[in-house]
Amino acid sequence: MKIVSLIPAATEIVCLLGFQDSLIGISHECDFPPDLSHCERLTFSRIPLSITSAEIDALTTQKAIQDDGLFGVHGQRVLELCPDVIITQSICDVCAVSRGALGDVMAELPSATKLLTLSPSTLMDVLESILYVSRELQSPGRGHEVYAQLSERLERLRSQKQTIATKTAVLLEWLDPLFSAGHWNPEIIESAGAKELIGTAGQKSRRIQWEELRAADPDHLVVACCGYDSEKTKLDFEAFQLKHPLHELRCVQNKQVHLLDGNAYFNRPGPRLVDAAELLHELFQ
Repeated sequence: MKIVSLIPAATEIVCLLGFQDSLIGISHECDFPPDLSHCERLTFSRIPLSITSAEIDALTTQKAIQDDGLFGVHGQRVLELCPDVIITQSICDVCAVSRGALGDVMAELPSATKLLTLSPSTLMDVLESILYVSRELQSPGRGHEVYAQLSERLERLRSQKQTIATKTAVLLEWLDPLFSAGHWNPEIIESAGAKELIGTAGQKSRRIQWEELRAADPDHLVVACCGYDSEKTKLDFEAFQLKHPLHELRCVQNKQVHLLDGNAYFNRPGPRLVDAAELLHELFQ
């Protein structure tokens, strides 16, 4: 079986299910697990290098209006590889290969080629997507095994919530402009033993104003910028501090601001979301 994954989360799922050797093509963003050198990079970014977070936000808005994506696909190379399965997503139209571009490629591939589209909005959806991929790859047993392992880890965390005082938290996934985190992230906060004060589980991330964050005044502020590692998030946070009176927040006064790797742990709807919940649980304690 020849598999092409056009999103990092799917690549992580495919590898966890035991199909790493079947991957022949991946996206330009796929970086986990580390040993993917045998896979060809089949997508590319249209985001110019060295632009600011505010400029990225403006470009994202422009692409959404134009019904275009920030990423493109090397369609001719996909046709030459002729995969049996292609996996993509429909959660964010801007942050994926455009449907039009991918549709053009699919139209020229053999009719037997499977297109799997993942669209999870909640933590349960993410776990269900693992089962879905495992069924389509003819390995349902391994899918149920992975599902059970991840569910058990989450349940272990949730069972500990009663033993610690309830904390409050806000998870931000962008700083310029401010965006609260939605989708599965409020559930991650809850699994870790805290109450998310702004984001809503299963809903899209949304733009907020500084006044809303100040009014929430959480015990913990988690910053996990979309597509950024912890070092890049730290740089953005330093600029953010110059624009807003963060000293007014209790979490800042109590040194409970956590600058984390959103790209690895919070933004991708894959198995490492459970790692994120476990990490936050330790920080909240």
